Amino acid sequence: MHYNMKDWKQQLSDTTKPGGVFLTIKDIKKDLNITNKDISKIFGLTPLAYANSSAKRRYEDALVNFYNLVNKHKCKDN
Repeated sequence: MHYNMKDWKQQLSDTTKPGGVFLTIKDIKKDLNITNKDISKIFGLTPLAYANSSAKRRYEDALVNFYNLVNKHKCKDN
């Protein structure tokens, strides 16, 4: 079976929602009503630098992981 490397990396780095559906940066941006401009500010970059950064995927993966960590602890507190 042949796997597309990009799809494999996407699945590996993404986490899942409680229903087993993959949670992506797109889902988080929609949930928090944030844009790439907002994300670029978090990392101290201009929107253009963020958009063209070779580390963009790592930034997004870090945000997904942080979002999940916060939600995990939020659920424990409730």
